Amino acid sequence: LNAHLAGVMSINAMQSVIEQVQQGNEEHARKNLSLEADVKAAVEELEVLQSTLKVQVHEYQERVTDVKKRCEVPRNTVLRELRVRKNELDSKTEELGANFVQGRA
Repeated sequence: LNAHLAGVMSINAMQSVIEQVQQGNEEHARKNLSLEADVKAAVEELEVLQSTLKVQVHEYQERVTDVKKRCEVPRNTVLRELRVRKNELDSKTEELGANFVQGRA
């Protein structure tokens, strides 16, 4: 009888452990679903942010390109300006030289 009672108690104890494990599994399953929903929401939010950032980067790159184009001066324009200024400097130098020579004479 004692052995039978011990066996019944052992079975009851095992059933209790099994029920606790099942309850734990159910809790974990609910938590997993909740975490999966949180992760999905976070991923969606990050995708929106990434998309927004890509648009902003594209707009910035366009602005940088536009500014670069406006800042570029064609080589011919630079060379022409340098020739004009050199000619002006040469003229002034000749004028100063002539004035210096006249002043000594």
